[in-house]
Amino acid sequence: MNKIPQECRDIIGSFLRKRDHSNLALVSKSFYGYFSTANWRSVNLRGTPEKLYQMLGFFLDEKYTTKHSLIKSAWMIVDSYHLGPEAPVGLATRIADSLSRMTCVRFLSLHMIVKESGFDFAEFARGMAAAPRWDKLRYIVLDCDDDIAAAVLDRCELDVLDHITLTDWCFRDEDEDQIYEALKSRYSAQPHLLKSLQINFPYQESDNGTWDLIHEQVLGVHQVIEDFPALDHLRIGNEASKNNKPTSDDSSWQEFDGEIEELCKALNNSTLKEFSIEINRSLVDHEFVARGLQETLPNDYLDYFDNDYYLDDIDDDIAVAIDNWFLQLAKRIGIACPHFRAVAITYGDNDEAYFERIGDMTFEYIQRGNLEIWPGDGGLCE
Repeated sequence: MNKIPQECRDIIGSFLRKRDHSNLALVSKSFYGYFSTANWRSVNLRGTPEKLYQMLGFFLDEKYTTKHSLIKSAWMIVDSYHLGPEAPVGLATRIADSLSRMTCVRFLSLHMIVKESGFDFAEFARGMAAAPRWDKLRYIVLDCDDDIAAAVLDRCELDVLDHITLTDWCFRDEDEDQIYEALKSRYSAQPHLLKSLQINFPYQESDNGTWDLIHEQVLGVHQVIEDFPALDHLRIGNEASKNNKPTSDDSSWQEFDGEIEELCKALNNSTLKEFSIEINRSLVDHEFVARGLQETLPNDYLDYFDNDYYLDDIDDDIAVAIDNWFLQLAKRIGIACPHFRAVAITYGDNDEAYFERIGDMTFEYIQRGNLEIWPGDGGLCE
């Protein structure tokens, strides 16, 4: 018993009578690793407000004080689908105290949409204001209310922070929480320090499917390039509703094509070296594919779209056409922006179209999971 870590002895001892301690035989060596340095490199603190409050009480126990500085990656997640009208009193303080203990964290992901739960934002801000600065934090994900984002960003060293991911976006004329504005405010004096940014547009429904979503993304790109003129990498993500029906009349295609032109103009006036964008494949109907490729699809390609013209089960032939459509789109953006090293378009769970430039040479290919698919004389081939 005396050979195992003190934390393990405390846990095991709580279930034993005093005279049993000398007779204990440790049959599993896995306990040795439970409180090891490696075990504390990554922590995931997740639960309902009530469960998270209890969990953080254990996390903040003095006997773990020496372990907190070992944490390199951390997730703090409040399960929003279990939010009640009132968060536990003191939850904001416990979250702030827990984050402040992670003095050597390098990756931090916050998922805390808690405005409707009675969360005490002023209490959280006071706790974070007294916390040590994160001078080793390089990557942060902010899926949270803007008040939380502002308090957290204030603890970051901007010249150390390499990448920021935001999971919310809205424009200035909208009366909504604006996490992007919190980010912009934090960098207002030194906007050139931000080098890598990812913005995931929120789940939304639009009347005009493909065009509406790409239109908002292009507006976002214009805004980001204006606000952060020294960015090297930008990724724009999006989630589309199944109610966003793709449209494929002449005006819709022309509007989409025009938005791509606007996107290329914005990107060409930037300092970006790499750009990636997500275009949900469910919004790309057969007419968009045919017009984009300017070629005749297989005679039976209509069989692979449902009544609303969404892609249904994909045959090999139509799948190649879809891949080609996105590949040509990536190539179009890459050629229009000669200073780019890479362009990527994500269009499925594991599907990305790449255009890369190395010196005077250019390459384009499809990445499907761990598989690369390259163009051949007969079209795309593995």
